Amino acid sequence: MPKSQYIFICFFILIYYSFSYADDVNNKFSGYENSLIEKKEAQYNNEDINNFNKDLLDEEILEDDFLNDSLINDDLLSDKDLSDSLSNKAYDPIEPINRAFFYFNDKVYIYVFTPVSKGYVKITPKFARIGINNFFSNLASPLRVLNNLLQGKIKNAGAESGKFFVNTFLGFLGFIDSARVFEKLNPPKEDLGQTFGKWGIGQGPYLVIPFLGPSTLRDSAGMVGEFYIDPVFYAYDLNSREKLIMDGTKNINSLPSRMDLYKTLKDSALDPYTAAKNAYIQIREEQTKK
Repeated sequence: MPKSQYIFICFFILIYYSFSYADDVNNKFSGYENSLIEKKEAQYNNEDINNFNKDLLDEEILEDDFLNDSLINDDLLSDKDLSDSLSNKAYDPIEPINRAFFYFNDKVYIYVFTPVSKGYVKITPKFARIGINNFFSNLASPLRVLNNLLQGKIKNAGAESGKFFVNTFLGFLGFIDSARVFEKLNPPKEDLGQTFGKWGIGQGPYLVIPFLGPSTLRDSAGMVGEFYIDPVFYAYDLNSREKLIMDGTKNINSLPSRMDLYKTLKDSALDPYTAAKNAYIQIREEQTKK
């Protein structure tokens, strides 16, 4: 294999495993912004709260599929209640190692990913970013259908199939989310980590993976599994390199919103590590119970 081709493949492997975890699990981080709003609301009067919430609903957050429909949630626990409720649930036996990886990721996010995301925003129009996000979200529909079937959610599997059909044929291959206006065609997104949870498999130890961020043993296994069971992978006879290129493009496109969200989380928490861990565990538990 030529050296240039080898470097090319390695680059996209790095891109995939740097940005893909949250995408592969779709709504996995969808509750982070809720805890941030809860904290900020205490600092604003009633008139300023609306302005703050409006600011969070900016173009970069709205265009990212994994943040849809979850920005305002009055039922989220406060930081203290959240910490207390999860103190006995967040199994973190290697916390010193996790904290070291969290610190490493923080520097990578600030000095590498954030500049990349800002550059991408400058050269890519908003309508193009939204269209690319919609396209890849639509392309992931067969995988969500499969996870619904594995969980016995036949009705939701049908809804996901209908959404895929509508967006593919009426939304120009999914670049336009035409099905968004049909509430029944927008069921909760499912991933393999949630499927494992439905099967009774516990989350296992909490992990902070270099480049990837928060995870658990169960969700990490789900991430790897989804790479190989994705129906698109077989339907289009993609090889591993082509799949990595597609996922790399998808995840770079979602990078700006993720970096904005991470910065907000970090700036709002006294202990960003604990805040991220508690939010992650709570979100995954709630998603698995649905």
